[in-house]
Amino acid sequence: MQNDPIHIDKRLLLLYLLDEISEKGRQEVEAWIRYSASNKQTFRELEQTWHETGQLEPQPVAVDVDKAWNRMEQLMLDDNEVQNDESLDSDIQFQDVLPPMTGRARTLYWSVAVAALAIISVLSVIYTDWFKNTTEIFPSLKIESFAEVVFDTLSDGSSIALNEQSVLSFPETFVENERSVELKGEAFFSVKADTAKPFVIKAGTGQVRVLGTEFNVKAYPNEDMEVVVESGLVELVLTDSLGAAVKTLLLEAGEKGVLSKANKELYRSSDLQPDELFWADRKLIFQETELADVFVILKKYYEFEILVSDKGILACLLSASFTGEKMDHIMAVIAASFELELITDGDQYKLTGVGCSRDE
Repeated sequence: MQNDPIHIDKRLLLLYLLDEISEKGRQEVEAWIRYSASNKQTFRELEQTWHETGQLEPQPVAVDVDKAWNRMEQLMLDDNEVQNDESLDSDIQFQDVLPPMTGRARTLYWSVAVAALAIISVLSVIYTDWFKNTTEIFPSLKIESFAEVVFDTLSDGSSIALNEQSVLSFPETFVENERSVELKGEAFFSVKADTAKPFVIKAGTGQVRVLGTEFNVKAYPNEDMEVVVESGLVELVLTDSLGAAVKTLLLEAGEKGVLSKANKELYRSSDLQPDELFWADRKLIFQETELADVFVILKKYYEFEILVSDKGILACLLSASFTGEKMDHIMAVIAASFELELITDGDQYKLTGVGCSRDE
């Protein structure tokens, strides 16, 4: 694990509100807003102050925001001196950051300046408790998995299994009204129940919200987001750029939900593979699966050869689940289920008996 503090430059927020920000800066601000409920609330308050104070529309004026910010911040800090210094004529104060303006353009500019100054005042009030101490308030940890599955336990007691090529970011301590983590890749979660603090997994424009349950989330950057529920209830959420819910899908145990990135839709999927969760807990779930397909999966993980005396045996449908069982036990269950004889010879299993018809 390593520390990965979440920072935000206060000037980026002003640029964002002015709609004068680069695409990279916009993504940084929106990522910061989504990081926690506190960040989201703070931004909404700033945005409200901006609109109520300035009632602004985008201005066709080329502004050097950095210089304007520094100048207005200086005016704020030295307010008394500014008021008493007659040499600080308004035309002179901003002639280095704005082109010459007359008439209505000047009036509009001062509307912008007043509103920006109001925003700066709000920021300055919370600066000590928020901007200045972002490292202390939002310490973040990260678990990364490269070529093997990583198991860990979070501060709330929830356990996770992180699949290969995956990253999970989360606060050192959950202090907000929700337990929020961010996932890139795949992870299996066993969430400790806490009705006062929902557990939220964020992944791009998707979220998974639970109170206490077991489920798998697959959220690789260039793939659809998939959620498989093993127990309890899970809510799959499609969000907008600020993290607000747009659509939701409630999933029960045994269900699989998908968030399609192409069309921004949520849907239940019947394509639940028997070995979907094997990587995390060595669980295999077969639901009326032909033995031909069962044997393909078993060979994949156990590397044993399976022979049958009658091809009709391959048509038998198996409904059973196994978690960490040895191959001997699994084959014994299959043989008993269809009244077959099992012969074991080293790394080879042979089933003999009467097969199953297709219409059975």
